[in-house]
Amino acid sequence: MATDWVTEQLRKAFIKINAKAERAETKRRKRSEAKAKAQAKAKAAKESEAWALSQRVRPCHECGKPAKADPEFFLNPVICPKCKDRSRDVDLGIHPRKRDDFSEITVFKGGAPGLGRRK
Repeated sequence: MATDWVTEQLRKAFIKINAKAERAETKRRKRSEAKAKAQAKAKAAKESEAWALSQRVRPCHECGKPAKADPEFFLNPVICPKCKDRSRDVDLGIHPRKRDDFSEITVFKGGAPGLGRRK
């Protein structure tokens, strides 16, 4: 019985001490949570800024120098102006089929339906 009384007195004495320690711990926890939240927001803002920059400026497909990307088709390969000029100067011999420009068309009877033969 004496042990119960001592235990009860100790419990009552430590209630105030525990409450004070708990308040300090709660403050510390809230501070650390706020700090972590602020760090997460800063990191997200930095990453979104980096993402936006990566969509505007990407490395050149040929030389690797930073080049302006097309905002509409940002996943297409990007070529810097210097490499574009160089590729225009190099003739690979690939050209569209030569068009035949007609000065006069004479339609003859026959041929495909509705089209006739042209000469």
